[in-house]
Amino acid sequence: MRGLAVNGNPATKQQLHEMFHTLYELKRRGLTADNVEGFRLKYSSGSESDIKLIGGKHIELKNVNYNSADLNQQTIDQVCGPTGAFSVIQKMDDFEWVNYHIRDGSLDNLRTKWQNVFKNEVAEDGYTSTQIFNRIWNNDDLKASLFDNAVKSLAEVEFHTMINNKSSDIYAFIYKL
Repeated sequence: MRGLAVNGNPATKQQLHEMFHTLYELKRRGLTADNVEGFRLKYSSGSESDIKLIGGKHIELKNVNYNSADLNQQTIDQVCGPTGAFSVIQKMDDFEWVNYHIRDGSLDNLRTKWQNVFKNEVAEDGYTSTQIFNRIWNNDDLKASLFDNAVKSLAEVEFHTMINNKSSDIYAFIYKL
């Protein structure tokens, strides 16, 4: 029924925004049922993406103004957590994180926020840089696509070089409209 959530209750403003952005993204990309595997599908045991394309690409849509807000833990979990995208995708091209408010801000600002996540060394503040590196390192496909070196200690140095360069492949999942 129009205006109702899946559970039959009236849709919240956030649910309506998500629905609008999902429909907008489908139209913007010219996607049809032939291109889309599903919506709100899990890419691991806990995390899910808003749109999954046939072929495996996961698209996560965000409608948060990150110019004035920090990345919240749920958002960070979807990317860097134990069941996040970095744990399961084969290459960075398999995941897109699309923020609609970026039109009002800068891609550099968003990359800086993610850079702060990737550089964190204080466990009480969230996942540490080492934990994020290990998630990628334990994902053989993503590891092979990101790192030239199969020696863990050298790859970890490469990881830190990547997070210091906001134009590196580690930031390729951040999608700008």
